Amino acid sequence: MKEAYGGTWLFQIVILFLLLFTAIMCLTINHSKAFAVKDDLINYIESKDGIDLSKKNLDSGIIDLLSKDGYFTTGKKCDNNAKGYARDGKPTSTNPAVCIKKINTGRETGGCYYEIKVFYKLDLPVLGSVFSFSETGKTKELYSYCNE
Repeated sequence: MKEAYGGTWLFQIVILFLLLFTAIMCLTINHSKAFAVKDDLINYIESKDGIDLSKKNLDSGIIDLLSKDGYFTTGKKCDNNAKGYARDGKPTSTNPAVCIKKINTGRETGGCYYEIKVFYKLDLPVLGSVFSFSETGKTKELYSYCNE
């Protein structure tokens, strides 16, 4: 009887470590997808020397970047003064796929930079979405579309 009871505890410990390993792998994969999308968005905005956030929808290039690499995560909401966009490029205030914020530098040169925020989650196979995280990055100083 002792052996059966000890085997059960050992089995539970093995299951616990498998769940922890799976959680770490899921978090790592989701973080790498979000990081790649953020970097691609920053590179795109810098290559275009800025984007026009006053337009109703995002550029088709940004929409393509949001749909690549299996990036499907959305966040709860954007920070103050940041505009949230869904994967189809339309503005949204709830569950955005990306938040973009234009920040003027306040210098005489009239430059600005963009802050990009993308989201990733800890998704466990049985439990579903447990925690939500975000990855933030900034472009270099740009000079187009800054006076809008």
